[in-house]
Amino acid sequence: MNIFSTLRNTYTQLNSFSLKIKLIGAVTGAMFLVFVLLTAVNYYSTKNEIVHKLKNNELPVYADNVRNQIILMIIQGIMPLTQMTGDSFFIHEINNPDIDVPQVLAYLKGIGDKHNVVIGFVSSLNASYYSNTGK
Repeated sequence: MNIFSTLRNTYTQLNSFSLKIKLIGAVTGAMFLVFVLLTAVNYYSTKNEIVHKLKNNELPVYADNVRNQIILMIIQGIMPLTQMTGDSFFIHEINNPDIDVPQVLAYLKGIGDKHNVVIGFVSSLNASYYSNTGK
């Protein structure tokens, strides 16, 4: 009987030891699963918040800035042309068959330097191209 009780005690100890390992394994597995699930939920909620913020706050502001920059560039390109079309000297010179080339080139150079652009035109009278960089 002594051998049977020793075997029974050993079996009971092994069985309880096995139960402890199973319990620790189950708790560890559950904690790992909860960690993975919380990480996934956090990732998707953060991603959705960033996308929402970009669509509703950041991109409209950026688009407005780009639009304003384009408008400024267009206006800066139109300003020298507006100045030239309203200048009686320039209108007289381009309608004159005998264009004073050095005077016209100096005029174009002045406008180009003032507005920091390359500007030019083609004369309909002699089909010559004139610009602030030369004829």
